[in-house]
Amino acid sequence: MIVRAGHGETVTERLGIFMRETFIVVALTAGLMLGICQLGHAADEPKGKLLVPEGGAESLAIDPTGRWLVTGGGDGAVRLWDLKTDDPSAASRFVLRGHAKPVSRLAISPNGRRLATGSVDETVRVWNLEAMDPAATNLVLGDFRSAQWPTGPIAGAIAFSANGRRLLTSFNEIPTQQVNNRGWRARLWDLRAPDPSATCVLLEGAVRVEQGNFEGLDPNHRWLVSSTGHADSLAARVWDLNADDPVAQSVVVALHARARRTWQAISPEISPEGRWLFARTGDQELDEYRLWDVKAVTREARVLLALEFPAPARAGGFSPDGRWLAAAIDAELYDVRLWDLRAQDPAMRVVSLRGHEHTIRGMAFSPDGHWVASGGDDATVRLWNLRAADPSASVRALGTHTDLLIFSPDSHRLVTADREGGRLHVWDWEAAGPAAQLIVLPGPARTLREIVISPDNRWIVTRHSDKTTRLWDLKKVQRR
Repeated sequence: MIVRAGHGETVTERLGIFMRETFIVVALTAGLMLGICQLGHAADEPKGKLLVPEGGAESLAIDPTGRWLVTGGGDGAVRLWDLKTDDPSAASRFVLRGHAKPVSRLAISPNGRRLATGSVDETVRVWNLEAMDPAATNLVLGDFRSAQWPTGPIAGAIAFSANGRRLLTSFNEIPTQQVNNRGWRARLWDLRAPDPSATCVLLEGAVRVEQGNFEGLDPNHRWLVSSTGHADSLAARVWDLNADDPVAQSVVVALHARARRTWQAISPEISPEGRWLFARTGDQELDEYRLWDVKAVTREARVLLALEFPAPARAGGFSPDGRWLAAAIDAELYDVRLWDLRAQDPAMRVVSLRGHEHTIRGMAFSPDGHWVASGGDDATVRLWNLRAADPSASVRALGTHTDLLIFSPDSHRLVTADREGGRLHVWDWEAAGPAAQLIVLPGPARTLREIVISPDNRWIVTRHSDKTTRLWDLKKVQRR
């Protein structure tokens, strides 16, 4: 997943040149030593390298090759920043123009050849990143209809399929409001056709779109889940985006779910290999977690968990290797439940990860499936080793409040962030030497909107509420 999952500020001198911090080694947990970056005066705090696109940044993306940082501008322009240069922030290499309004959605094909840009002008444009001048070639796809909020229009989501052949776009059926994300529908475009704009296929059912991401799209971008029906006859449809004919080869799974409260939607998710379908269902008294084997003949539901309301704060997520399903439970113990999907009966093989003392707000798996991190209102982040004989006994407690968790592509670092304060903590528990490292990136006092990390694990890019972005060079920070 590009990590998505999920889902800048004033000009400062080059990160690391005038940094005056020293490192102090302290013991936080048994066997875990963390170097804490002590900063000088507030005026000397490193703020990251500021990128200054006209009109501010509405979106961020880094291509899989690690060459391009892409920013979607409030002025409708898309800028490419070359991360292979000594100073990527000096100037954008290319400026792609064509959108008439802010560009709030970005997607890059798995091979890094194509860039798709979505705007609140209700169009998607596809650009060739391998061209001598990417700005000179683009394909326009329409009907990218926005949802309307009191603050203005909100664009849907865009994503490339795993094989890069197809582009998935969303549009809102409800022209004046977004109701529980149920108004979103999906279209599929074949980019290998002579005229891709003529290949539009409307997918049956509604899709969930949150923070610019398809909630029912697996991290590898091969499988998508949509839902259809009414309160007492709900069903999910699983689409294989790599298939020769995704419509003909789609699979329907009857959820047999009872009616949920009117303001809560079913949240179907699909495992990376397309075998397991997970959905949170229930009614006004009972919240149920159910699991279906999509490839089985009968496709009978396994009830993993049934709780009385209040419902869990966060519902589920599959590990990238497809082994684990996780759910944060907002109950007396505030624990994380793990189900082993390699067991003969996953419903009977559950592991409880305990230690949090308050509501768990977020979870993240490392890309290699080695770790799962959880953060909550008790101002701690807990790191669990999924390769341990007993994952519940392998906890490392990191003392920080966080609203966001993201692992680096190499799975060696965990970045945690306080959205409101803008401060980043970069935890490296596999650093060379006897002490693992903690790097504190203070950031400006602006609400954090987005974080991306480059494939080579060197660059962190942040986007903030004032629509500016900052570029952090971890290699230079760590030398100091």
